[in-house]
Parts: sequence; structure tokens; C-alpha cells
Amino acid sequence: MSSPTSETSSPAGVPGDAIITIDGTEKQDPGNSSSEGITPATLVEGSIRKRLSRLLAGQLQKIPITAAYVSSSIIRRLRPIENPNENGLDIQRIDSHPLGYPRLAAFINSDDNFMMCRRFGFLHTRVLLYRQDELRELEDKLVRLDKADEEEYPIKLKSREMDEAHEPCDRKDLIQEIDDKLKQYDELVVRCKTFASLKKTRDRDYNSLKFWISNNKPLAREESEFINCDEDFISLAEAPEGVWFDGFIEDCLEKLPCRQLTKLLFSSPAQWRKTDDSYVRFYSKARIDMLVRLMICILACAILMAPVAVLYTSNVTYNASLKIIIILLFTLLFCVALCLFTKARRQEVFAATAADDISFIQASSSISSKPIKPPKRRNPTAATAGPSTARKPRQSKLAKENNITAQQESDIKEAFSLFAQRHKDFPDEREGVVPILDVRRALIALGLPPPTPPTLTTLLQTLDPTSTSTSTSTSIGYATYPTFLTLCALTLQQQSQTPESQTHEVQTAYSLFTAGGEGPITLAHLKRVARLLREDVGEELLRDMILEANGGAGVGRGVGRGEFEEVMRKAGVFGR
Repeated sequence: MSSPTSETSSPAGVPGDAIITIDGTEKQDPGNSSSEGITPATLVEGSIRKRLSRLLAGQLQKIPITAAYVSSSIIRRLRPIENPNENGLDIQRIDSHPLGYPRLAAFINSDDNFMMCRRFGFLHTRVLLYRQDELRELEDKLVRLDKADEEEYPIKLKSREMDEAHEPCDRKDLIQEIDDKLKQYDELVVRCKTFASLKKTRDRDYNSLKFWISNNKPLAREESEFINCDEDFISLAEAPEGVWFDGFIEDCLEKLPCRQLTKLLFSSPAQWRKTDDSYVRFYSKARIDMLVRLMICILACAILMAPVAVLYTSNVTYNASLKIIIILLFTLLFCVALCLFTKARRQEVFAATAADDISFIQASSSISSKPIKPPKRRNPTAATAGPSTARKPRQSKLAKENNITAQQESDIKEAFSLFAQRHKDFPDEREGVVPILDVRRALIALGLPPPTPPTLTTLLQTLDPTSTSTSTSTSIGYATYPTFLTLCALTLQQQSQTPESQTHEVQTAYSLFTAGGEGPITLAHLKRVARLLREDVGEELLRDMILEANGGAGVGRGVGRGEFEEVMRKAGVFGR
């Protein structure tokens, strides 16, 4: 920028005189004014500063302050100064190289994605086949030579020294030739394997290089034809995982309207100065990778938490089919995301999917078992205030007969209902019947110690000899509600009895059978008890009961007190 100048008047004989307007006053600058501390250079510098400040103030008032202006100003200030080498050439800048192979090389070197070349797979295969046939021909020669020596000089096949002693030594020269060809062939195989392991160039990177060559035309027409062999190009740089998503993000950034701001955020200053070509834009891999990682983290959290939120906020918790469908969909989405954004192997995908399924199932189970909030308690009004008047459950006749409380009867009835079922052979049982196999489970649900299966069958037959064998449709017996309640009542009473009270109860029960006598219990005693209880029991069954109790000693011998107590203990009436 040129310095501002002012009009001056220079009379003859007074060289260097100038009138400089400063702050609205006029001062004459004599030829020598050093005595007052003001020099012509000082006055000129002050005038320039003042006029520059006024000019900049006027220009700033005319420039609209916009986002594009701010971002472009920041970019201009952050743009690094070019650092050319001793020959005046900036190696990193593409446009500083001459158009031709130098500029093409600079463009390919500007980004790892452009590091690609032709594999020449056809030529490699042709040379490989040629070397292979050469070795085949040498192999046939060696086989024919061995066959000839086998007939004429077999000793040459058994001794290398003898073979080399004979002139001419064809085998030695042939083996040396085979060794040379094998070295060439092995080196060629390794080269082919190396090229075959390199992955094909991504279409996005290949098209970028092809469009740049088409726009800039750095090579002659014939030498530019190599770019048309798209299937033969391989990438020399290893692509990171999820590279397709990085390219997708870059394409999205290209479509944003604020390109200057995008360039500021996702490009480094060193990349800005690589080229002035408006069709070429470089992005910082580190910044793009940071954005991609952030998006993947958000996606992963959404995939993991979305099914939990859906199950928690909706009413599908109690619909098993819909819940399975939701878990299946989000598991499939998780598996797809894992395959797309990572380089996970198959076993790793299976393991991660299984772990994701387990977390979904555990979350679903915890949501399904969440406690139901109790209803809010209303404040008692004046009419209902006072002591509680809730009615307590009344003790039924069956509970009184078995000496249990109403609460105990309620618990027993609830446990019985868990396993009760209707049966055609028991039409009069309103509560239903329980299979003998489920009686032990019902006792466990009630919190009572269950007896062993043989003891349980004996006990039920003792309490009700007819109810467990009434069913004609199956061989499995059934227990009615009164029988089950009596069994539970005996078990409850057994838990609360002491040895002294049990002995007293045994004696009392024995006296009921003997009508107050000393015993033993005879067949007549059992008939009397059956008549009192109004039970229609045959004499044969009573005889079997006596024989079972006294161990088959005979009906006439009866049942003594000890045998009676043993029978009651086996039945679970008293402690065993």
C-alpha cells in the first residue's frame, strides 16, 4: 500500500520546506528544527498514522460484517506463510510444481487416499505362467536324464561324485539352471502374492484421481490412458475401519452452504495452501475421525437404550410376542452396526450379539418385575376417624375342629388353590382336589416341612382312606380340601408341641380308642369308634388296620400303646 502524501509549497532558496496539516493547525517546518525536538521524519510519520486511521475507519463503516466475512478473515490470518526450499519450490504445494508428472506426483502424494497404482495383474499372471512352463520343461529334461542313466549308468544315480566324474556332466548343469529358474519363480510368486493381498482402490478415491487428471490434463493423451483401467487399481495405504462412513461424512460436509466455516473446522492450515483449485478440498483425518467417533458413540447409546426405553414407557411389557419382536429388531440393528463400523471377525460379532441379547433380556425382566405402586391412602374424614373397624376373618367349623386360627386356614386355602383342579369323580368338592403328587409342593409353598412320599401316602390314607383311591380314570390319587387342611393342621401343631405335651396327647388319643381302659385296642374298639364317627368302614378293613399296626401279630392281640404311638408318628400326627 502506497503512503499518503500531501500538497507542499517550496519557495526558491528554501529547499525542503513543507506545510503538513496536523490536528487542524499549520506549522512551518524550517530546514533545521532539531532545536525544538521535531524532525521532518517525525511530522511525516504522524501525518501518515492519522490519515491511515481515518481511512480505515471510513472503510470499516462500508464493509458489512457477515459470517462469511468473519470466517474468510480468520482463514486469511491463519493461513501459514509458504516455506519454499532453497530452489524456491514449495514441495507440499501442488500448484508450485510444473504441470506434468511432477504435479501429478505432488497430487497423489498430497493424501494417503490417492496412493494407488495399477497392479498389472494380467502381466504378472503371464510372466508367472511363462516361468512355470520353463520349470516344467527343465523338470522333463531331468526326468529323461534320470531314465537314461538308469539303463546305461545306474551308478551315477547313486553317487554324486561318480556322476560329476563322467564327462559331460549334464545333470550338474541342469540342476544349476533349475535352481536359477526357481529363484526367479519364487521371487515372482512372492511379488504376485503381495499384490494380490492389496485391496482394490475405493471408487470414491479412484474417481477423485480420475477427475483431477481429466480437469488438469498433466500427461499426454496416450500416457493418461492408464487411469481408465479402474478394475486393476490397488490401494497402497491401508484403509481404516469404517472408511466408507468417513467418506459419507465428507460428502455431507460438501453439501453444507457454509463452506468457509466447514473448511475452518475440518481442515488444517497446512492443507489450505496445498492448492488453489476450487474443485479440490482436503479434510483433516483426525478431525473427521473425531466427528465420526462422536456419532458412533451416540448411535451405540441409542441402539442399547432405545429398546429399554420402549419397553419401559409402553404397554408391551406384558405382551411376550411383541417384546420378543422388539428385542429381535434392535439386536439385528446392533449386529448390522457392528459389522458396518468395525472390522470385527465372525466370532467377535457372535459374542457381542450374545452379550447384547443378554443385556436386553435382563433389562426386560427387570422392567417386567418392577413393583406396582400402591394406591394413595386417603386421609380419614371426621366420619371415619377413630379406631379401626375392619372385620377380622371368622373361624370356620373345619378350622375349629382342627384347632387352627382363621388366618392359618386362609393361608392353607390359598396354598391348596395353587394346585387344585376340578375332577369328574369329585363333583361335590367346591374347592377341587389336589393330586397326591402335588401335596408335597403345596406344603412347601405353605412353608411347612414336607414328609417323604411314602410317609405322605400313609398319612393321607390314614386321614381319609377313601378320597385317595376314588378316581377311576387314573391311578393317581387325589386329596380333598378337608384332608389337606387336616394334614396341615397336624403339621402346624406338631411344630408347636413339646415332648411332654406330645406324650400327654398320645395317652389321651389312646384312651379315646380304649374308652378309658388300659388297652390294647381291639377290633370291638375300632367298630365303636367307627359308629361314633358315622363312618361306614368294613370289618375286613378294620382287621387290616390292626395287623398293620401290630406288625401282623394277629387280630386278637390288638394294638398296644407303643404300637399306637408308632403308627401316629409314622402318619405325622406326632413328631418322628
